Amino acid sequence: MADTPISGLNAISGAAATAADEFAIVNAAETKKISLAELKAALTKDGWSVTGDLTASGTRVSFPNLPTAVTGLTAGDLWNDGGTLKIAP
Repeated sequence: MADTPISGLNAISGAAATAADEFAIVNAAETKKISLAELKAALTKDGWSVTGDLTASGTRVSFPNLPTAVTGLTAGDLWNDGGTLKIAP
């Protein structure tokens, strides 16, 4: 599946789909229909990118594989310094 960004995402909906294993990704400009397999692949791929605000709800946020040294990181990257969350300068 090729990455096809849709700017201004409003919703991922099963209601706008036309098949049982299809979802509709909706924004103000377009609706793109994808299969359940494509949605699962997109949700489990490495290298997520978020532009704009990111909101997470729940009681726990986990980053179990943060690097443990700042060497090689880019400014703004998170890293684990002996149990203390730090941001690379």
